[in-house]
Amino acid sequence: MPDTWMTTKDAAKYTGFSVKTITRYCRDGVLKHSRVGKRGDYRFRHSWLEGLLEQQATGPSHQPASPPRIQPRLRSETLARILQKQSA
Repeated sequence: MPDTWMTTKDAAKYTGFSVKTITRYCRDGVLKHSRVGKRGDYRFRHSWLEGLLEQQATGPSHQPASPPRIQPRLRSETLARILQKQSA
């Protein structure tokens, strides 16, 4: 197959992964990609997807951990109520 550009949907269909997984792999730095247009849509080369599939086939490898989820900040009054209930 020639090294043509693929959309996220095409890449998902080709690899058998979901669109969400392809997007997550891009965000986490697991899958090489390019961004195009004002919206920053992802585009992939066939060879990049082949590299991902080969990497997946060879077994587990080091993948970047997802960033920690940030907890929403509580207002001081809310925090005070929570602490008061916990101590009671």
